[in-house]
Amino acid sequence: MPLNPTVKTTVSRKLEEYEGRYNHLYLDTKGKVTVGIGHMIPNRVAIAPITMYNTNNGQPSTSATLAKKQTEYDRILKQKRNYRAGWYKQFCTLMMKDVDIDIQRDKHIKSLLQ
Repeated sequence: MPLNPTVKTTVSRKLEEYEGRYNHLYLDTKGKVTVGIGHMIPNRVAIAPITMYNTNNGQPSTSATLAKKQTEYDRILKQKRNYRAGWYKQFCTLMMKDVDIDIQRDKHIKSLLQ
């Protein structure tokens, strides 16, 4: 059953309010690699389907390869824990586009209803 658009908007807004929105990898409060709106990536293999881009002057440019995504995952996993998500940006060379973060969020919300 599709989610009422008004409810979906409210859930989306609250989720982003609670989790924050980050276009780069970071460590969450439990030390897990995360991206977007609280999307935890359990291991380096699980980063494969996540759409990420190489950056050029701070803007997304070309699609990142799996090897680059896994390298970035490994780099972030090695960082110190318990910093705010934005702190990890200094170690990142890849980013997500807003549209891809929205798609990821919507898939997450849909999965909760199944």
